[in-house]
Amino acid sequence: MAIEINKFRLSFLWTATLLGPDGPASPAFGQRTDYESLFDSTRGGGGFTPPWPEQDPPAHKFWVLYLGQADPAQTSGADAWRFGVPLRAAQPLATATTKDWFSGRISIEHFFYPFGAALAVTFFAAGTFEDKAWVDLILSASREPLDITFAGEAAKPMKLSAFADESLKRVRGTFFGPQVSPLKPADPFTIATVISGKDVDATEEPVAGGIVHRMLFGAASRLVSYDTATLGKLVKGETLLDIRGGAAPGDVVFAAKRGRAIWFPSSFAKTEGRRVSLSCYHRNQLFAALQADALCSLALDVAGRTAANPDLPAALNQLGRLPAEILPDLHDGKDTTYRSGSLKHQIAARAVKKPVNDLRARYGLPLWV
Repeated sequence: MAIEINKFRLSFLWTATLLGPDGPASPAFGQRTDYESLFDSTRGGGGFTPPWPEQDPPAHKFWVLYLGQADPAQTSGADAWRFGVPLRAAQPLATATTKDWFSGRISIEHFFYPFGAALAVTFFAAGTFEDKAWVDLILSASREPLDITFAGEAAKPMKLSAFADESLKRVRGTFFGPQVSPLKPADPFTIATVISGKDVDATEEPVAGGIVHRMLFGAASRLVSYDTATLGKLVKGETLLDIRGGAAPGDVVFAAKRGRAIWFPSSFAKTEGRRVSLSCYHRNQLFAALQADALCSLALDVAGRTAANPDLPAALNQLGRLPAEILPDLHDGKDTTYRSGSLKHQIAARAVKKPVNDLRARYGLPLWV
């Protein structure tokens, strides 16, 4: 019997550190006091909002745990700066549709840090996808053109990577200015989450080399040759990441270097009783990955500058404390922040331990061991 997937979400995330020679360069929110004031002013509306939902801020458990704040809406501008919380564009800076290969909704979100910007593009897919058909659609998201409309302009066809480059260049020019460091966004990080499906036994672990292994490898790696590629072993803590307690044997988060496939049949194939909200889980993982990638890029940037010139301008120096203080806790899964096996794997893959320890030594913090 074929496995049937009915709904899934696919998010692409890009982050870019955008700093001038003396520190934050954005005229809108580059300096600490500017950012704190702007964040506090978002309660009155305007061009930016906090990243959590306005109607139900605690719905995003990532921000609740990351901030240690039961209601993220109570977060002050000072705390937003201290935790590196981004602002989100209140209105989309661009929209995307397709003519034939994808019939679902596509969401585009832009995020702004004092030290850079981020872009999230999410595909909301629904239909009847048998076996590997949903994975093939994931590959199409990278290869097929989108009809992109930037605000006030006519639609034009663009592939996703070209859109991300163009969009972040526009953000750099509009919000940060030409004097900032060259735009070098990290390769996209992707998250694919099955939301609903059937004919999957949640009591059975994925079999190495089996169809579930093949699908998860394809969804996380997005390799064109996923269907014929040699599959590695299913190793807990490496390809299979730690997940919540009480998970069924068939529930897994599969890891590739820059991608995740979230497969929880105990929820997405359940026909009765209470289920974990996989839409919320996907959103939490999106923000966790966004924060980790943005802070990793910042750590590499500031540590590289200190190696070249230890006498950093004050505005740059204070930014270095953000990744130095936050990344070790995210990686180690401290009780004081959001805990995720995926985060540990993601941060380790960025190879930031030495740069972070260089920064921690600079600020008199205990070394990250």
